[in-house]
Amino acid sequence: MLRILSLPPKPQRRTRTIDIRLTPDERAAVECLAERHETLPSRLTRHFLTQAVNHYNQQHDENHDG
Repeated sequence: MLRILSLPPKPQRRTRTIDIRLTPDERAAVECLAERHETLPSRLTRHFLTQAVNHYNQQHDENHDG
């Protein structure tokens, strides 16, 4: 039987943490945005943080490739 659809791969288990302090207003804004996107605040924060890191690494690589 041919399988056309498959489940996404199991994500790598996360074991390390980075703690950050937020003001009550910053925390509320993160929670509000996460709720609007039906996700957890930690998942939303991790997503944006990794996007920013990837963006700056790419910018750095482009500026030093030539």
